Amino acid sequence: MVFALIGIGKCCCKAVPKTCICFSLFSVMQMYTDTPTTQALSLQQCIEDCLACYASCTTAATHCLSLGGDHASLAHQTILADCATICHASANLMLRDSPFSQKVCEVCAEACIRCEAGCRQASGGDTALENCADVCKQCADSCSTMSTAGV
Repeated sequence: MVFALIGIGKCCCKAVPKTCICFSLFSVMQMYTDTPTTQALSLQQCIEDCLACYASCTTAATHCLSLGGDHASLAHQTILADCATICHASANLMLRDSPFSQKVCEVCAEACIRCEAGCRQASGGDTALENCADVCKQCADSCSTMSTAGV
């Protein structure tokens, strides 16, 4: 078993370097082959995308609350919270090589697609929400691939 330090220096959130959840989880990711296969690299990318989406949705929720109005609506806050929660859970399960990770990735992709749509609808040109939508799209694509990969 080889331990890979990945993601160092490219944290997805704006926390103090080496103190955020991204660094902690990236630092302990286990690679199961000496030479990473395409599947291992896809797994690594999916974990990174899930953690980026978790951070983006969590940050966007706070941003939307500060904007008020429709941005702070229960429906919008719920999809942001749901997406962040399932992305975090999905990354956690993949990191632990859980037998449930494939099924959770399928649900994660669905949540990310809904969150992307919600952020695009609510954005009105807001760059934070446009960024969140883009990150959700990337995560949905990665999780969709992982849910059918047979990991």
